[in-house]
Amino acid sequence: MASVDNVYDIAPINKYVASSGQTVFDYDFPIFDAVDLRVYVGDVLQSIGTDYTVQGEGNENGGTVTFTSGRSNGQQITIYRLMPIERLTDMAQ
Repeated sequence: MASVDNVYDIAPINKYVASSGQTVFDYDFPIFDAVDLRVYVGDVLQSIGTDYTVQGEGNENGGTVTFTSGRSNGQQITIYRLMPIERLTDMAQ
């Protein structure tokens, strides 16, 4: 897996207007796991594995979301990163 200096410095959202039959959409920010993405068609949250698959986990430059069926012309597609922020180390004062 590639090292990413600061994953939170990169804008974590891509928005598209689909063309008829389009299935592949890029995301240009890093994620560590496919479940770090939220994918919407219009206002409807899609389900990973059922509605789409993800490629590019761990890639600093992002990857692709591939829908299991083609989108309709003009549909709004939103892909964004949602990752929990947690501190793993306690620092002594």
